[in-house]
Amino acid sequence: MIFEKQFSIFLDLGRSQMQKLLLLFFLSVLAEMPAFGATYYDGLMSYFMGDHAVAAEILRDQAERGNSDAQLILGSMYDRGEGVQSDAGMAIKWWRRAAEKNVSEAQFNLGDFYRRGRGVSRDLSESVKWFKKAAEGGYPKAQRALAYAYSTGDGVKKDLKEAVKWWEKAAEQGDSHAQCILALSYAMGQGCRASLAEAYFWAYIAAEKDEKYLILRNRLAAELKPDDHRQTVVRARAWIKRFDLEKR
Repeated sequence: MIFEKQFSIFLDLGRSQMQKLLLLFFLSVLAEMPAFGATYYDGLMSYFMGDHAVAAEILRDQAERGNSDAQLILGSMYDRGEGVQSDAGMAIKWWRRAAEKNVSEAQFNLGDFYRRGRGVSRDLSESVKWFKKAAEGGYPKAQRALAYAYSTGDGVKKDLKEAVKWWEKAAEQGDSHAQCILALSYAMGQGCRASLAEAYFWAYIAAEKDEKYLILRNRLAAELKPDDHRQTVVRARAWIKRFDLEKR
């Protein structure tokens, strides 16, 4: 048989030569398997070094093993076409696996795809379901998206009080857009008791982060009484200081 002939030739080479050939054989196998023995952190290193193809291979192996962080990143790589061909269906597959393990960012991404109808049929109620899971997990983008859904009635019954609740949760986490909407809600008394002081409080904080909100802040400042203005500024600055310390 051919195998027997090859094996006899192999034996004739002598032990030292056999060892060298075995070593070369195993090295060639390893060279064809870049993900062999690689960890999640190896995948991250490859990704951030720009070697997306290798990163995708390593992270796919880790994702198949149940690593939820790898599942999240791999889903995003399929979404953006990094190291793999762009595939919304595959992005959803991996995000769903991570989402089922309560990874808030994956839950938000799923909600966003259902909202836009990307890779799946557009389904606003399904979108809200995933936004709510992520929002309850403390993910600011999801809290903002959920607040918007309650404000407009997209995929859920319109409820301005519930919208304010989630705008406030996002605002408390430093989301300047949510802070602006919350300020307007207090100024107009939509979903909450009208309060110029509370409106100015959130507008002040939003404008400290993004100067496009200065117009709103200045407008509200002009409507406040001097004492109310002074007290609100003190309170807003204290909030900003505490927030910055907590984020360090």
